[in-house]
Amino acid sequence: MKKIIGILVISLLVLGSILDFVSNNHFVKAKEEDDPGVTLLAPETLTSRQQTEIRVTLSASAGKLEKDGEIQIKIPKNTVAQVSDLTNNLLLGDPFYLPDSAVTEDNAGNYVLHVAYHHSKINPIEATGQTFTIKYGTPVFKDGAPDSATYEATLYKAGIKMSTATDKSKIKKDISGLPLLSKMSTRPHKDINGENVAIMSTSAPSSNVFAILVNYNQQEIPNAVLEDVIPEQTELIDPIKYISASGNATPSQHIRIAEVTERDDAGLPIAWKYVTSEFIDKISTSSSGFKINFGTISPNKSYVVMYAQQVDINATASDFGVKYNQAILKSNGTTLRTATEPLALDTLSYESIGLIKRVNQETISTTGGSFIYSLNLSSKVGTIPAGSEIVDPLPDHTSFSNTVEPSSEYFSNGTYDSTTNTVKYTLLKDLTEGEQKKIQFKVNYHNSAAKEGYKITNKAYINYAGTKIYSNDATTTVKGTAVLKKLDNLTHKPLANALFNVVNAEGKVVKEKLRSDANGQVNTGLLEPGKYSFVEVAAPDGYILDATPIPFTVRPSEENTLQLEKSNVEGVQISGSKTWLDNQDAAQKRPSSITIELYQNSKKVQSKKVSESDNWKYTFTSLPKYDSEGNEYKYTLKEAPVEGYQTIQTGNDFTNVYKPVENQIAVPIKIDPSNTVPANPTVIDPIPPKMSDPKTETKKSLPRTGDTYRSDLLLIFTGFITFIGTFIFIRRNNRRTEK
Repeated sequence: MKKIIGILVISLLVLGSILDFVSNNHFVKAKEEDDPGVTLLAPETLTSRQQTEIRVTLSASAGKLEKDGEIQIKIPKNTVAQVSDLTNNLLLGDPFYLPDSAVTEDNAGNYVLHVAYHHSKINPIEATGQTFTIKYGTPVFKDGAPDSATYEATLYKAGIKMSTATDKSKIKKDISGLPLLSKMSTRPHKDINGENVAIMSTSAPSSNVFAILVNYNQQEIPNAVLEDVIPEQTELIDPIKYISASGNATPSQHIRIAEVTERDDAGLPIAWKYVTSEFIDKISTSSSGFKINFGTISPNKSYVVMYAQQVDINATASDFGVKYNQAILKSNGTTLRTATEPLALDTLSYESIGLIKRVNQETISTTGGSFIYSLNLSSKVGTIPAGSEIVDPLPDHTSFSNTVEPSSEYFSNGTYDSTTNTVKYTLLKDLTEGEQKKIQFKVNYHNSAAKEGYKITNKAYINYAGTKIYSNDATTTVKGTAVLKKLDNLTHKPLANALFNVVNAEGKVVKEKLRSDANGQVNTGLLEPGKYSFVEVAAPDGYILDATPIPFTVRPSEENTLQLEKSNVEGVQISGSKTWLDNQDAAQKRPSSITIELYQNSKKVQSKKVSESDNWKYTFTSLPKYDSEGNEYKYTLKEAPVEGYQTIQTGNDFTNVYKPVENQIAVPIKIDPSNTVPANPTVIDPIPPKMSDPKTETKKSLPRTGDTYRSDLLLIFTGFITFIGTFIFIRRNNRRTEK
């Protein structure tokens, strides 16, 4: 049992190693954290005369390629038949270009291809991915060839290494053979739908060489005829030299024939001579191909027939498809062998995609609402294959609502994962070159704790060539809900230090004592959607309070800060005091209150009762300083007359001096030095006191003065005693008389 378990463990380890080798040695992705990053994809296997295609991808999230740079690709020299292929067959688009020294060599046996990029030709707000393909022909891999080839791509930005990717290809060596009939193209080959297809050149048609080997196995072929059928959209053309041969290399009717002159110990041909001239009258051609009548071919005769094909200049890869050249060897009219070589045109070798993220509003001035995000996917060059996914991790405080603008033909419905707060769309069909498709979807937003300046940032990504490339940031910035500007009603200058409350529709204060700043602005901060009002609770110094509510409505998703204005009238304040000169109201004539009257431009506008509870002080507040035309008002004061008192006005202050009735004993008045009458007082005549009837008046009372107060009391007391004494004296005398 232990032995069985051990075998299973070892088997799993071996299988794991194999899987690890396959995954790590064929397509090595750039690390996900490489942003920008480079990836590289090489063929799984290299064969002789193969068109090797190395796909190199530069991918970056928006704004990551902000400096110039280059990609260096290392290609083993022993896999390259012609070094010129590395640049001649390379198709580049913006932002790439080849620098002056495009191909160099290192000390490890590699060619190094340098492909540079201009950062200025990359949209900084777009996730970007570009793929170019290095195409070159391999040599014939014989027994001494290596078993594998390792490729490496390194991205440098401003001279700093940013990312490296490697891949490895196996090398399949030729197995020598001696066929009766064989046909091959010297062009590089590639796999198309499972076939090893020769890729034709449209720019150098003479290089589209086909070689037909006849009787390499040294048979006798009586009445041998070689027929070759070429496909539509092609025609015969003189070939370049394919083998080194002696003799006259001049072709006849685009055909060149060489005879084997020497073989090695294994019987493989190693030398040839041109014998085209011997068959000039045996060659016939047509638009569909050619025929050569060899006659009887003896066992010591072996040939190589060579020609080239030119492809119609208007042919495209998609129109041309895969076509076939067929060679037929006949003997006495009977087909002995056929050999076929497929051919095609190369497809575009440069790809470029873009992904841009947008949001329908750049600002929001409330705590909740909804946004519309859009994703624009474009295939600039090449094709974005069906199955590609766009993934959008949504920002905090948002949730997916619904797809607004789906492109049902191209994209799946959005798939939302509430756990990760991520929405995903899948491309349902290929997005071909020049096509751009848009997805729009709605998200709900609410963040009661948001503050001004808070940014709601979102970006999506697409997996391109094994790397996540992120779009630009679509950002919405939180702004204050409402701003009230406090102004002078005439000059419109801003007013600082006004205080406001913000109340909601229920009358509840939600923001208290917001103060206007030096610019006169009062900012509510962030409010929930709803109805509100500004209410002034304190006016700026020198201005009149106006508590009239200023209503405003905050709508969900409100984009801009609401702008409100409130003007104040500049005001004046008039204050004064009342002073009594009446010997502390000794005569008890002082009224409980007085009335101060306010006149605006000689017109009475207010009056105020003033009493001892006010400490005989008064203030008129919130008086407009100017009329509607900016003319300053003139304010004056008067005191309503007080019976028994003379009024003296000094500015806004009033002094009342008691004036006793003439037939009353005067009560002395103590003069308070602090209440002295000014040199030029304003005198307001008092109401005349009530006088006694002159017919009943027997004696006028002397006026009371402060100096006679005590004497008066003494006289009154003395008079009273005298009166009593006189009364008693008279009464006693009367009694005596009666006796």
